[in-house]
Amino acid sequence: MTRPVVYIAGPITGWANYRERFAGVARDLEDLNYTPLNPAVLPEGMTPAQYMRICMAMLDSADAVVALPGWQESKGASIEVNLANYTATPVIMYPAHEVPVCRQLALGIALDAAIQNKKRRM
Repeated sequence: MTRPVVYIAGPITGWANYRERFAGVARDLEDLNYTPLNPAVLPEGMTPAQYMRICMAMLDSADAVVALPGWQESKGASIEVNLANYTATPVIMYPAHEVPVCRQLALGIALDAAIQNKKRRM
């Protein structure tokens, strides 16, 4: 059985420790039995346009998007979230709970509800 696929959208350029931040979200998603699509694992050395083309393909494959804090200040993440909204792909804001189990629970509930709602509309 396939697991729901969730794209992680958030600021990368100019953000310290972005790889660790995205990896933590990916772990949360895996723990909740989702398949994370993590753009922070792409290799360095490409242009912004090349990264965006790859991310668009990843986003097109996603059942939902998790937007990290600060996404509004990122040109790339803003494009991703706006495209997801335009295509009716559910966008969930990553919970800011300090307790990991609470954060995961809130994230799981929000994603499950959003994906089920999208399936009902189809």
